[in-house]
Amino acid sequence: MEGLMTLSLITIVRNHAAGFRRTARSVLDHAPDNAEWVVIDGASTDGTGAAIAAVAPRIATHVSEPDRGIADAFNKGVARASGDYVLFLNAGDCLAPGAAFSLARLLDTHRGAPVIVGRIELAGRRHGRSAPFWRQYLHNQLPHQAMLIRRDLFATFGTYDRTRHFGMDYEWSLRLCPVWRQIVFVNELLTIMEPGGTSIANAGKTLTAYHHARVQHFGMAPLSLAVLLSYQAKRLALRPFKPALNAVRARRLAPG
Repeated sequence: MEGLMTLSLITIVRNHAAGFRRTARSVLDHAPDNAEWVVIDGASTDGTGAAIAAVAPRIATHVSEPDRGIADAFNKGVARASGDYVLFLNAGDCLAPGAAFSLARLLDTHRGAPVIVGRIELAGRRHGRSAPFWRQYLHNQLPHQAMLIRRDLFATFGTYDRTRHFGMDYEWSLRLCPVWRQIVFVNELLTIMEPGGTSIANAGKTLTAYHHARVQHFGMAPLSLAVLLSYQAKRLALRPFKPALNAVRARRLAPG
């Protein structure tokens, strides 16, 4: 691998014009010069099409057609990407200030790594840190919107499972077990994630999807079920405190 590593930013969107505009501004301001932008629109009807048209000169590839869900949209993006690495930046998510320099440097410094994992910011808190595979087995440690994935891994390990409505990124991550020790984790903020995503809004279904993915790949259903029950119990225990926690986060994010 010689020369400058290239990057494909993949944005999937469906009926989220306001979120797409925020993402577009961040791409225009903070994407590195060696990045192409692939936009996959699930036949939006809310004005997203006009928002996409407004930044059409910056978009390398654009598709607008019905899809079979998030995994299907991800796969369409991968199929149309040409970069050495891909980064999924969903509508509403934004590249962090300084990402242009960080992304270009990381691709050069860690060229050839199967995945380069940075950090995301969500509701004022940062997520993403080095994790052994056993921790990934217990719960998803990888911030999907801050993962630079070498594109040829999709030929090696397959694309996202279109039958999954939740946890498709987690299930795909479990396929990385053979190359996990080669993954590079960096303490750099790459993406600011929009609160209220599908996985967060459907936490119970997402945890169940994680359980099914663990059993699919490694069996040991009783162990995986114990992990599922422990996380479900934690959610129930924290539920009475959720309004107070949300209030604290709102104050932290308030201007001034």
